[in-house]
Amino acid sequence: MVTGTRTSAQRPAHGAADTAVFGALPQQPNPAGAQGASWGSGPTGEEDGTRRARRVVRTQARAASAEADAETGIAELRERCAAILTLAPLGSAISHESAAFLHGLWLPRPYLPGGPVHVTRPAGTSRLRRRGFIDHDSARGLRHYEDLYDIRIVSAADTWADLAGVCTLPDLVALADSVARRPEGIEPLLATLARRKFYGCRHTRVMERALQLVRTGSASYMESRARVLFLTEGLPEPELNADVPDKHGGWLANVDFLWRQARLIVEYQSETHHGDRTAREADERRRRLLEAAGYRVVLITASTVFERRYADELIDALRTTLDV
Repeated sequence: MVTGTRTSAQRPAHGAADTAVFGALPQQPNPAGAQGASWGSGPTGEEDGTRRARRVVRTQARAASAEADAETGIAELRERCAAILTLAPLGSAISHESAAFLHGLWLPRPYLPGGPVHVTRPAGTSRLRRRGFIDHDSARGLRHYEDLYDIRIVSAADTWADLAGVCTLPDLVALADSVARRPEGIEPLLATLARRKFYGCRHTRVMERALQLVRTGSASYMESRARVLFLTEGLPEPELNADVPDKHGGWLANVDFLWRQARLIVEYQSETHHGDRTAREADERRRRLLEAAGYRVVLITASTVFERRYADELIDALRTTLDV
């Protein structure tokens, strides 16, 4: 990733204001500051120390606020889940989107406090008829469960399978990528697919297709979505979060996507980076170092992935560079 740590990049509304950056392609506007000033210019040398310190504090405050919002959402959901399970039939568990949020899996939409809670109960037990909850039933042995936050919850791999019928293929791949980042890797996903086939469940074909595209190296939802775009458009598969050497063989950077032989790098930039001047300046210095080492660097945003016109232009540009 470009800088810092991304937590959960979400799908933007179509027509969002951010625009794609296609390296040297002139027809696409760059995000503010993406092609920053030349070396040594700007505020780094002459900027007042107090202003610089205030900017750092604001950046840290925004990050802390985002973490607090996420934790608040988890705490609110945990409280509601614990309450409903006291009323649900014995053996019930939190499932579907609610379980995915508690597991920290990558979804196209964030959890909204006060939203419905999904509960799966054993088949043959009484339905839950309360507002604010979505009821599901489960055959014995179909799903695996675990305890998380002292709450009975459907396993991460089974949560992925439960959402196969409501996710698009790219979103299902991203969801599986987030499961595969765990120490067990892809094995629980494969075992879950085999179990669902044994029980004759629906959506196993799309699950199989998704598993063909799953990789363990993705670091975020948007990186997974971009990789699926590259693969489904027939591009050669890039290295993920790959280390790039400098001209002397030492370590230079870690990049999102690397086609090593073509010396081509694609980096995803989030809206947070666009709005953070310090991050933009660091990204620009990093980009210059990579280009000086002989790499072409292409920057993309969420619009590049989700808006067809930008995605088409990106794919055409990458095909030209990769000669495919």
